[in-house]
Amino acid sequence: MKKRLSIIIPVYNNASGIVNCVKSIAVKDSDAIEVIVIDDGSEDGTKEAMQDLSQRYPYVKCLYPEHGGVVAARKLGLSESYGEYIWFVDSDDLLCEDAVDEVLSDISVNRPDMLVFDHCSEENGKRAFAGQKLAPGYYDRKQIENEIFPYVFHDFRQNHFRQPVIDGFLWNKVWKKDLISKTLVKNRKLKLFEDAISVFLAVSQAQSLYKSSAVRYIYVKGSSATSDYRNDYFLNTAMCAKLLYKKLKTLPENLLQDGKKGANAFITERLIVSIVREMRYRKDYLGIYRFVSGELKKYRIQKKLRFDGLPLSIKVYLFLLKTHMYIPALLIAKGMA
Repeated sequence: MKKRLSIIIPVYNNASGIVNCVKSIAVKDSDAIEVIVIDDGSEDGTKEAMQDLSQRYPYVKCLYPEHGGVVAARKLGLSESYGEYIWFVDSDDLLCEDAVDEVLSDISVNRPDMLVFDHCSEENGKRAFAGQKLAPGYYDRKQIENEIFPYVFHDFRQNHFRQPVIDGFLWNKVWKKDLISKTLVKNRKLKLFEDAISVFLAVSQAQSLYKSSAVRYIYVKGSSATSDYRNDYFLNTAMCAKLLYKKLKTLPENLLQDGKKGANAFITERLIVSIVREMRYRKDYLGIYRFVSGELKKYRIQKKLRFDGLPLSIKVYLFLLKTHMYIPALLIAKGMA
C-alpha cells in the first residue's frame, strides 16, 4: 500500500533507545506513514522490544537481517518501503512533538525532492539548538546549483574551514524516494562519512529543495561507536576519497568544478580529523607517530589533495603531510585535540 512517508530506523543492541524513538513518532493520520525498524543482528533484548512495538503500533514493520552494518540496514529498509518520501532516523534519537505531522504538511504543500529542517542536540537532559546555515524557503534547480551545491561540503565564502551550508546528516532531512534510491551510499565496507557523501550526491541531482525553519529532530548525544576511539579513520577516509573521485565523474559539466573543489575540502578535513583523533584518544606518542605515518604511506590520501580554495592554515597543514613532515603535523594536531 502506497504511503506518503516511510520512516526507516536501523537499530543494533539498543532496546531502550528504539522504544523511546518509536514512541516519539506521534502522528494524527497513521495511514499516511509506515515505520520500518531493521534489527541489525542485535544480541541484547532489541528483538523482543521490536516485537512489542509492532504489536502496539500497527504502522511499525520489523525486519531481522543478519548483522551487516547501518549501510546495509538502510538499503534493506529502502527496498522494503512503500513511501513516496523517506526519512532515515537513528534509533537512539527522538522526533520533536508534531514533527511527523509537520513533515507531512511540508511535503504536501511544497512537493520538494529534499526537505531540510533544523535539529537540537540533547546531552544529560539539556538541549541546545543546532541550526543550519541555509536560509528557510523554497529552492528550484537553478538556485540549488548556484546557492547550495558549491557549498555542501564547505562554504568557501566563510573564513572558517569545513562550514557547509547544510550539514551532512541524513536524519534531519526527508527525501523523495526516487532521489535517495539513486544517491544513497550502498557500499557496506564504508563505515564512516557515508551520510555526507549521500547528501552531496542527492543535492547534485535534486530538482527542488525546501528548507524549513522548524526544529523537528533531537540528536541524543552519548557514548557510541562514533565517539569512542577507533583505528579505521584513515581506511574510511581513503575509501571515501576513492568513492567521491568515482562519483565526481558522473556529475554534469556545470557542476564538476564545484564538486571537485568541495570534495577536496571534505577529504582534507577528514584526513586532518583522523590525525587529531589519534592525538586525542591515544597517549603513546611514538605509537601514534608510527601508526599515522604508516597509514599515510599505505593509503597516500594526501597525494591527490589540492591546495585550491583551502584556508591558509589548512594549506600549511596539507603541505606538511605532502612533504612527510609528520612530527610537526602531529604537534599541531595535539593542540587541536
